[in-house]
Amino acid sequence: MLKLYYNPGSCSLASHAALEEAGLPYEAELIDLTQNAQFSDAYRQKNPWARVPALQIGDDVLTENIAILNHIAELVPEKALLPTEGLARARALEWLALRLCCKDWRQSEVGCRSAPIRRLLRNGG
Repeated sequence: MLKLYYNPGSCSLASHAALEEAGLPYEAELIDLTQNAQFSDAYRQKNPWARVPALQIGDDVLTENIAILNHIAELVPEKALLPTEGLARARALEWLALRLCCKDWRQSEVGCRSAPIRRLLRNGG
């Protein structure tokens, strides 16, 4: 079972939207950044960077959107969330690095217009 540690409106939105788009079963746990929950000992054991998102996969935890998005795409290759090989995959990862590392998600081309993102925002995710 997958478990996403997230905070609404943060950069965890990309991973949250990808899980929804993938149709994978997952549990979501809110990390309340306004209460500094990311700095709790329990959460830092899962993510020593003390940031969201983090994706728990059994006993392992992935951090950072690019790694999480890549893993989600590999779990459901039939959904073609990312290209599977070659230069097309490299270009997709290049785009993710640029957009996720260099821009706030609200300024990106994806923003709030994407159907999975609208659904998450509407449901308080």
